[in-house]
Amino acid sequence: MVTEATHSAMPSSHNSTPSLQAHQAPAFPLLHQAFMDLDSDVTADETLAWIAPHFERKQHPPAQHVWLAGSSADAMYIVESGTLRVYVENGSESEAVESILPGTLLGELALITGQPHGTTVVSDGSVVMWELSKSVFDELSAAEPAKMLAFVRLALMYPAQGMKAITAYAFCAQ
Repeated sequence: MVTEATHSAMPSSHNSTPSLQAHQAPAFPLLHQAFMDLDSDVTADETLAWIAPHFERKQHPPAQHVWLAGSSADAMYIVESGTLRVYVENGSESEAVESILPGTLLGELALITGQPHGTTVVSDGSVVMWELSKSVFDELSAAEPAKMLAFVRLALMYPAQGMKAITAYAFCAQ
């Protein structure tokens, strides 16, 4: 009787699932925020809980290049704080075309496709980002292909959702 009362009053630690424990990974809340508004029937939390512990927190000082146009992808990132500027080559000059704010995923297309970056990205002030390195991405792809495929599908939905919004705006805002 005492045993039954103890079990009902105090949840046992073996009842918590690995994915709930992974929610404690520091990158999880930021990843969850970035992916929560995707138009998807897929529940992303399990996939994000699996990948979150593999992101590493990085600090970038002001005016540091995250990558240069034409360079190979060595990571993908999600911005925690600060602002980044995106530049494109316009003849002999670089032109700022976009600001990247906290909660934004970047570098995913180049990392997933293996194509070089088409833009240059520079920190505009101090920036904190969470990084999934190419080496970790490749290791996880080999070790857990089904889980990584689920993450890649989510990651590709991120820019697709942005393109959907841009297209809607471009054709409806006339």
